[in-house]
Amino acid sequence: MIIKISKILCYTTFLSLFFINLSSQQLSENYLESVPDYLQGELLDEVDKENNKKTLEAPEITLNKTRKMLSEMKKELENINARFTETYLNPNIRKGELKRFGDDFFNTLITSYSPLNDPNPSNTYILDVGDILGINIIGNNFSNSSAEISRDGSITIPKIGSTKIAGLELGLAVSHIEKFVNERSLGSEVYVSIENIKDIQVLVIGGIESKGVYTLTGNTNILHIINKANGIAENGSYRSISILRNGNIVKEYDLYEIFISGKITNDFQFISGDTVKVGFIKHEVSITGGINNPAIYEYKAGNSIKDIIDMAGGLLPYANKNSIGLERSNNDDYSSLIIGYEESSEVLVEPMDNIFVYSFKPKSKSAYTVTISGLVNKPGTYDLSEGSKLSELIAQAGGYKNDAYSFGAQLYRKDLIKKEEAIRQKLLDSLLNNEFNRLTSPVDAQFFYEKLKNNKPVGRLNVEFDQDTLRIDPSKDTLLKNGDEIIIPSFPNYISVYGEVNVPGSFIYKNDLDIMSYINNAGGTNYFADIERIVLISPNGKSYLVNNSFFGKLKKGDIILYPGSMIYVPRKFVYIDRTTYISQIAPIFSSLALSIASLNSINK
Repeated sequence: MIIKISKILCYTTFLSLFFINLSSQQLSENYLESVPDYLQGELLDEVDKENNKKTLEAPEITLNKTRKMLSEMKKELENINARFTETYLNPNIRKGELKRFGDDFFNTLITSYSPLNDPNPSNTYILDVGDILGINIIGNNFSNSSAEISRDGSITIPKIGSTKIAGLELGLAVSHIEKFVNERSLGSEVYVSIENIKDIQVLVIGGIESKGVYTLTGNTNILHIINKANGIAENGSYRSISILRNGNIVKEYDLYEIFISGKITNDFQFISGDTVKVGFIKHEVSITGGINNPAIYEYKAGNSIKDIIDMAGGLLPYANKNSIGLERSNNDDYSSLIIGYEESSEVLVEPMDNIFVYSFKPKSKSAYTVTISGLVNKPGTYDLSEGSKLSELIAQAGGYKNDAYSFGAQLYRKDLIKKEEAIRQKLLDSLLNNEFNRLTSPVDAQFFYEKLKNNKPVGRLNVEFDQDTLRIDPSKDTLLKNGDEIIIPSFPNYISVYGEVNVPGSFIYKNDLDIMSYINNAGGTNYFADIERIVLISPNGKSYLVNNSFFGKLKKGDIILYPGSMIYVPRKFVYIDRTTYISQIAPIFSSLALSIASLNSINK
């Protein structure tokens, strides 16, 4: 890929030089047609002499120019290679995480290339020392020369003389040169072009990826400069960029005006010694959902939710204008509210706000029903189209209420009940065929059979309910099926203990208590308890087999006791080795415990 880009750059440079020479040649031919035939041969001979003379007089200029272009090409190719590696091989980018608005602009291959030396600046370009003009004179003092602006601001035209043009705009300089030549060579035609633009040195500091002094062409713009410095840093601001000249601010840029509305002008020209100072981020908010460009945005004081929506390209056609969610950080807690689009201009954003625009999608004929209950703003039964996801249902239900406990939310699916029932029936059949009696005593076998028979499968599916996680990683968003039942519980302040304990029940949650403490609160284990194979059920439905290493204080990295967890102490079976227990019995108890936990959640 890099080799192809190198070829493109080289070919583009060749074409630029070719067309410059071609345009000069066409001008000469047009002039030749206007002179008598007997003079045309002499004029052509003179052109050949001057071209040969120019080649002999200025080989160093051409060589330096070529070296400079090759050096710039090399730097650009290195930048392209770095951007390619960062953009396409960085695992964090491939995960689809929510990005900061503007980062992609300086991370694409297209924008990593900036003009090496634009030979066609606008007429407002201000000439200065180092610029080189091409001056062709047709007439009495025929010449074809390159004139570099010297330190005193003047150029020297062969057979004509010297004149100062530094500080003039290009358009005015051309008029000045034409007048200067005509005053000294009557009847001559003058053609002026800019052959090489001077280099300038600019200091780049602040929230930029690569700080330093950069050598650029005199007609560079702010995007070229930032791109040359490898883009805005992670903590840098896109909205606060100042240009300092002699210590004073002479220009300020807000790149959002370029990225969002395309406003870019050439009314400002950088000069050597300028400093580009990129500010640092002050305030950010995120916006996702039914808008055109979800991202993290910088905002300024006084910006409203509507302003952020406008920055994000506005609402999508299927956005729900009556349901815009705002999640706001309050020290160590979060608050949330739902507002309408009409109110959004009145609500000012605050640092670290999260905005989510809920949306509806068109329904197909193959609709099915799903029920959502508990702590959502609009519980009920919804008709959904095939392919609808959990996040879309939550959005239609108006989002979670403030005290909703999404970590303990449950999804129950009918076809899972059938599968669990088939496994349960197979186990019951094996018990009836006395296969279990070979592993334990008849009393234990009977106990196990009754437990298994009395606990019916509930069909709970372990899925992700956290809205932020679903927005950042859509791959975790669950496709819903007809008949799904979803329950969003309130935040629990208890831990439940069941099984072979003396006083089973629920106990107040305290973050400094461990598993054994809650078992002691339940009166401790009874004679039949198997304390080496306790099952822990987290609120999200995941189960863990807890062994002796987890007793005592839980350490960081161990199984965590979340509010709403359930501890299940199974019965101890005799004459069963550990391998048999793990492979055959433990999965059954885990299933039984999960059934109890699910039924308990439903009842509550």
